[in-house]
Amino acid sequence: MSSRLPRLLLTFALLVGAFLSPLPHEWSAGWRSELLNRMHTPLMAVLCVMLGAFLSSLGKSKATAWLASACLALGVAVLIELVQPWFGRTASAEDFVWGAAGVAGGSAWNIAGMIPASRFRWMLNVLTAAVIATSPVVWLTKVMAARHEADRRFPELLGHANHHPAILWSVLPAKDALILERDEKQAASARMDALERDWSEFSGLEITGELLAESAVELGIRIDIADDTKTRVRAGTRLLPGMNHVQVSWPEGARPARVRQLVLFLAAGAPPARFRLHSVRLVMSGG
Repeated sequence: MSSRLPRLLLTFALLVGAFLSPLPHEWSAGWRSELLNRMHTPLMAVLCVMLGAFLSSLGKSKATAWLASACLALGVAVLIELVQPWFGRTASAEDFVWGAAGVAGGSAWNIAGMIPASRFRWMLNVLTAAVIATSPVVWLTKVMAARHEADRRFPELLGHANHHPAILWSVLPAKDALILERDEKQAASARMDALERDWSEFSGLEITGELLAESAVELGIRIDIADDTKTRVRAGTRLLPGMNHVQVSWPEGARPARVRQLVLFLAAGAPPARFRLHSVRLVMSGG
């Protein structure tokens, strides 16, 4: 038995855990979902490299091991997308593209191993590793910048010039950036990762946006609290066609602390409506 087999099995176990384990509902969209998508690249690259090393240890030529590992890893990438819905995960062509990029990167690493040891081979390995890691690292950098900007602008949660923190928002269905669009069959929601900040000193929200609809619609508001009972604070307001600038107070006695998520939503119904969010900020009583 090849000494590489335990490492290969461990790699498969990591892939199963990363791609097939059920996740919290809020991970289905937003920056966490995008990070998971981009992690397909380094994880599939590692699988491809491990497959190449395993096949080489069985006596296969380096060229054969390279080609077979690329084909097998690509097959795994396809299989993952086919079975993910069985485990409560979403499959998408975008996920497969990120996975295929990882296979390409892993194949480049395996090809570099066919070159006699030299400075060129070392440089090629470093370049390949950098390319494989670029996508998730770049996204994480953007998220960290968004968190920093959100801290700086707090209690503003979204603003016209507030581009970075928009990463912390996600819209379902995702038809356009920060536009909630509903019809008789499809509801719409905008969710913001509140980073478990304390909102207890604030009394409500101030929301500005433009509603395109034939008549007024109700905008629902929900605040999810990060506590043992998963407390939810609910509120709402009436939006009129055209520009809206509204203030919504929390229900009496509610003082949200350690807020996990803010959700703004339009329930399915008539008339069809499009609400473009312009700004959202926390306000104090009389503010």
